[in-house]
Amino acid sequence: MRIKVLGSGAGGGFPQWNCGCPNCRGLRDRVLKGTSRTQAQVAISPTKANWILLNASPDVRQQILSDPEFAPTQSPRSTPIAAIILTSADVDSVMGLLHLREFQPLHIYATTSVRRAVTEENSLFRTLERSRPPVHWEDLPIDRVIPIFQQMPSDAKTTLSCRTMSVSGNFPDYVSASLRASLLKEEAVIGLEFVQNDKRFVYAPALPGQGLTLDQIRAKLLEEIASERSVHDELMARDKANLDLFWLRDESLEDSANLPDPDVLAAEIVEDLRAALEQFAAIAEELGD
Repeated sequence: MRIKVLGSGAGGGFPQWNCGCPNCRGLRDRVLKGTSRTQAQVAISPTKANWILLNASPDVRQQILSDPEFAPTQSPRSTPIAAIILTSADVDSVMGLLHLREFQPLHIYATTSVRRAVTEENSLFRTLERSRPPVHWEDLPIDRVIPIFQQMPSDAKTTLSCRTMSVSGNFPDYVSASLRASLLKEEAVIGLEFVQNDKRFVYAPALPGQGLTLDQIRAKLLEEIASERSVHDELMARDKANLDLFWLRDESLEDSANLPDPDVLAAEIVEDLRAALEQFAAIAEELGD
């Protein structure tokens, strides 16, 4: 698994075209030590020859052209981009699809509600149907693991799986009230968890400012652990219950039989999350100076 950050700017990029803040003005006047940034865009690669775009930013054409790994390899038209996954129907997530319309068959993953928000009321996106074959939409189920990329014949080492996670958010303002009423709010904004072999990557670019606190996350983890223990105790109380799964043990783990208790592991995860958030806060503060 390889990951590329093609853009890391907020909506509008940096500097934003109409922003006169000290940072944007300083970069234009070349007195700020920094570099311009295109809008947020990430790509993930399960193999050397294939890439999957996570959203399609308004700057995606420029981002693709600036990286030779995304160049066509065959004539007259080709692309190493195997699929696009949308985390929301926000303009900054979908506008780049229009840059990719040039008679190139696209494979787009999105929740059912996001797909409907993009296609049912936006005649502009009908340009994606001009390719032959036309764009193919694949519905993403919430909280279920599905294979996003598989070699043919299926190769477990190259299979990239994805699980979606609903995060607090809403549909963009351009979605009408009538359509919004028929959509599922939990499908409006999602995070993505990718797994390939022993590698794992989580992408959640639209986390709201008021989500779960660390204490709430910790409480939720401990609640799930307690629930799992309750099921375990119930099974063990039954006749002929046998949960001996030694044959599933991963030999690559060192001393796997002596791992800490789940509540200890959960506490360690929470501490790691806390440290990571503190680091991100420090970076954000530094960028804002």
